[in-house]
Amino acid sequence: MDYLNTLVTTDTYAKEVKFSGLGGYFVDRYRRHGEVYYRWQARLVWARNLVAVTWGLLSMLVASLAYLYIALEAMADRMTLGDMALYTMAVASVQTSVQTVFHAITSLYENALYVTRLQQFLETRPAITAPAHPRPMDERIRGHVVFEHVSFRYRGTRRHALRDVSFEIRPGDTVAVVGRNGAGKSTLLKLLCRLYDPTQGRILLDGVPLTAYDPAELRRRMSAMFQDFVTYQGTTAENIGLGSLDAVQDRPRIEEAVDKGGARPLVDRLPKGLDTVLGRWFAGGVELSGGEWQKIALSRAFLRDSAVLLLDEPTSALDAEAEAELLTRLRELAAHRTTLYISHRFSTVRHADRILLLRGGALVEDGTHEELMAQGGDYASMFTLQAAAYLDPAPKDG
Repeated sequence: MDYLNTLVTTDTYAKEVKFSGLGGYFVDRYRRHGEVYYRWQARLVWARNLVAVTWGLLSMLVASLAYLYIALEAMADRMTLGDMALYTMAVASVQTSVQTVFHAITSLYENALYVTRLQQFLETRPAITAPAHPRPMDERIRGHVVFEHVSFRYRGTRRHALRDVSFEIRPGDTVAVVGRNGAGKSTLLKLLCRLYDPTQGRILLDGVPLTAYDPAELRRRMSAMFQDFVTYQGTTAENIGLGSLDAVQDRPRIEEAVDKGGARPLVDRLPKGLDTVLGRWFAGGVELSGGEWQKIALSRAFLRDSAVLLLDEPTSALDAEAEAELLTRLRELAAHRTTLYISHRFSTVRHADRILLLRGGALVEDGTHEELMAQGGDYASMFTLQAAAYLDPAPKDG
């Protein structure tokens, strides 16, 4: 019910829900789920109230019998007025105490159900943790990345997202990863960030296994922009500054990141510049297009001056002019850092120092654009297919 409520009340899904006329459908599903939920709640309330009423009637009956006995004893002169008052107060006190105990037991049971779940949640431990004695990282890592026979399978699935992947990226190299959807490209970046650990094999950074480092410190030494990047409902400065918490209030660094991410024309057009609230959740917010949000996300990634830069589809929402500008800027920014990026745009990919092609989770091709084109394999086929879309169709005979 909460999810359905989100679908019909937030701006994230508004366009598609409105265009496809899904509002009534989701509202109807919400109503049907609500009916089931409230029937279940009604059964619980009826059962609870039935027990409460039964116990209350029983308590009242016992108290009434006690009062009747006291009254009969007093009428028979076997009890003084003082005794009658004493016993009446005693019965009322016992009745109140029993009711208090009953309510306490009921509350204890209800709270125990919640506390049990809370304890289970609080006892959950992260799967990725720092070793007992993490290896300190150099002040400036070189960015030498090595994958050694890495395989990975997401929990709950039998299919491997990556299978026996091995490659090496020299410090300062720019490497592009390509492949069809589901080939394991994004998984590669997640493993390098150590959001997951390989099922088999190992990953080394500057000759040291990633598992030897503190994962939090490791991630601080990298810059990354994921394909499903977050659009924070805050100011432009906050959206960029959250790329590195120590720079949230550092305007000079944020301004520099704006230039690196190609967002300067966008920021200059905003009503309040970096102080403009982005998104429609709060009053006065300005909504951005997909390409504009991507420039903000790129600026956030470039905020860190790290030796390793990871980009997942950095140009997917950019127009041709913005893509060309980013490619020029990316070559400058990647000059002294190891860069690994994923892209389906071969106009972007062809400029990389090396290209890795994944198929079904396995690394099947590795080389420069010219080398892979000469091989005539999957890369050459995909590149030719995409390039054909930009060429004039062959004239028809006759």
